[in-house]
Amino acid sequence: MQASKSAGTSSTSSHGSTGSSTSTTSTTSQAAAQASRVASAAVAVLQDQSAVSTAQANLADATLVAPVGGVVASIPFSVGDTATTSEAVIISAAGDADITVDVPISDMSLVKSGLAAQVTPDGAQTALTGSVATVSLLPVSSTASTPSYPAVVTVANPPIALATGSQAVVALTVASATNALRVPTSALSGLAGNTATAIVLSGSDSTSSVSVQVGAVGDGWAQIVSGLQIGQQVVLADNQATLPSNSSTSTGRFGSGGGFGGGSFTGGTRTGGTTGGSSSRTGG
Repeated sequence: MQASKSAGTSSTSSHGSTGSSTSTTSTTSQAAAQASRVASAAVAVLQDQSAVSTAQANLADATLVAPVGGVVASIPFSVGDTATTSEAVIISAAGDADITVDVPISDMSLVKSGLAAQVTPDGAQTALTGSVATVSLLPVSSTASTPSYPAVVTVANPPIALATGSQAVVALTVASATNALRVPTSALSGLAGNTATAIVLSGSDSTSSVSVQVGAVGDGWAQIVSGLQIGQQVVLADNQATLPSNSSTSTGRFGSGGGFGGGSFTGGTRTGGTTGGSSSRTGG
């Protein structure tokens, strides 16, 4: 009986040892599987991060960011077009608008920085107030027989009508006179500096030449500083020419050809005068 019990004990001990080894092997396999899953997840995270970076880069490449704030004025292409170096989106930036006008050399002495300007955008009915910012000392073209010089007129807080590339009419007030004595410019001859000659009608057929001092000159009108009195009649050079209108303000403008009209008159109306006649009364 003892020998049999001993054999049973030995058999039981051997069975218990085999079970312990199997449990250890199972635990090791689970740890290895978990480590593999963690590694796979880490790889997946890296792949996702790479995909995010690629998507962000693609988004950045597909997004146009203006270097300045403003309003988009022109887009020369559509979605799907191939961009070229000759085309660009035009941004109308916030801030002052600069308008460049060409000043003939004959008027260079009249145009200076700070000079008042009236700017009328194409299609607009109301002029904007501006001023001359700079006048270049170099002509627009060095080969032109009658050179002109670019002047920059600045308009603060401009409307969208003055966006980059737009056109406008600019009037520069180079001189002004209030309640001035004035005559049509065709009544003056021999202008030299500020002095000219006028023919005064003294009677029905009597005339005399007088020397007059000229002030501001506008479209069709000249201010008389001295030499004439209000109410006197002066002879016009062209008796078929139509007298200027009774407008109380005449302003020289820079047109598309760069012509310069002269000064601006403020106040006063013409008294007397005959349209198409040979004489005109001086007006205040």
